[in-house]
Amino acid sequence: ESVPEIGNRVIEPQFERTPAQRWTPEVTRVFRAAVTAFDDKRFEESAAEFHKLYETFPRPGIATDMVAAYLKSDQPQKAKDTARRALKRERGRRGGWHWRLRYNFALALYHLNDIRTATRYIESDMSGPTLAALLAVISYADLKAAPSRRTLSLALEQLKQSVYQPSDELLLALAWVALSEAEADIEAARILLSQVIQRSEAPSLPPPAERRVSTTLRHLAREFTDFIPPSFRRLKAVC
Repeated sequence: ESVPEIGNRVIEPQFERTPAQRWTPEVTRVFRAAVTAFDDKRFEESAAEFHKLYETFPRPGIATDMVAAYLKSDQPQKAKDTARRALKRERGRRGGWHWRLRYNFALALYHLNDIRTATRYIESDMSGPTLAALLAVISYADLKAAPSRRTLSLALEQLKQSVYQPSDELLLALAWVALSEAEADIEAARILLSQVIQRSEAPSLPPPAERRVSTTLRHLAREFTDFIPPSFRRLKAVC
């Protein structure tokens, strides 16, 4: 099952639709035209409009949207190059645009199948749960590598810390990662699974949630048997 803290739009690029108030009327007009093209799925046209605007009015938010349009028009190399130049240009500066531009840069690396670089880049400055969610998805794509499993654990743990009460699916994902290591962390998995079981046994838990826990546990056992070491069998007696 999907992890609610990650969501189903994590592979979508970040995109800003609102122009800054201090922009001139002409810049605002061109920006809105590029946004309209993007929303109408005319992504190549949108990227070209953002590119022309950025040439005369270089702002990081415009660069972020241009990268998004390149990604949606299946031009990840242009997306990567554009994001890299914009990040270099804005080096030393921070704003609300910063994490969005970094997000789109990492997404471009992911689409170019440069998984290791993407994960290292996000890990270097993983500010906020949105980047943690992207890191979880990217590291999962290279799960056979031990570094990716550690990175996935790091990302999921950050997601866990970002919410008041983590979902059952997130706890189960963390438990699975603990069990998939070369040396399985049985105790960590036991604690996480116990939390899920306790919730499922709580009288106040509505039937749909109970069914979800049961379904997820069965899915976990069926889907990831190959990754779980034999020592996992001892877990049933402990739980």
